Amino acid sequence: MRLLNMPQVIEIAVPVEDIEARRLRLEKARRFEEPDRVPVVPALAHRFLVPKTGVLFRDYIGLLGVGPIQLIDNHRVRPS
Repeated sequence: MRLLNMPQVIEIAVPVEDIEARRLRLEKARRFEEPDRVPVVPALAHRFLVPKTGVLFRDYIGLLGVGPIQLIDNHRVRPS
């Protein structure tokens, strides 16, 4: 089943140098050193996996209590 008629593969072109710079930025922040800018870790999985659980993404991020409940439910082992 395809969600919202999206393609099977989404190409995201990020140069290797940028990926390395992001990794170093995160390492600095973890050591409580000052990076050149705020490190950001993209969390794309939630955007695409939450709808598969039957919850709308807008409810996941907007309704109080829905996000934490979904996080817990999504980590449970479910029989296939």
